[in-house]
Amino acid sequence: MTNCCDPCGSSGTSLTAGLVSLISRILVSIDAGFANLIVAIQNIVITGIGGTFTVTAAVFGPMVDMAAAALTNAYAAFAVCPADTKSITFSNQTNGDVAVSLDGGASNTLYLEPGERFTYQLYSNGLITAAIVFVKYGTVVPSLGYFRMYSVS
Repeated sequence: MTNCCDPCGSSGTSLTAGLVSLISRILVSIDAGFANLIVAIQNIVITGIGGTFTVTAAVFGPMVDMAAAALTNAYAAFAVCPADTKSITFSNQTNGDVAVSLDGGASNTLYLEPGERFTYQLYSNGLITAAIVFVKYGTVVPSLGYFRMYSVS
């Protein structure tokens, strides 16, 4: 009669030893190939029903800060977004409101109150890039803190 946990009727030690050996080899392979694994994750191609899809890892743009004292009442270029930017996060850590323009200063895209943070999902709005971000102070001249932006593409 066989045991439900030992269908072969053996003590199970050879099965356990085999699994431990297999797991050890997998761990060694993962450790040895970790750098290659990271590179491979950067561009994965999936082929299946419905076609071929490419999954590309996110690229984070540099975090850009502007001191409150550097903000003026006229739009000035603040940061350039990397190619294919999909989202931009703004953080107003000044004591005044800040206006942001994504069209070269022609219009006010948004206002951020002191302490406010906003993420603009360009991709979900059908856009892929924002080019140059322009900023200025709004109705209250800030004297303390900084305005920050970072992007993901």
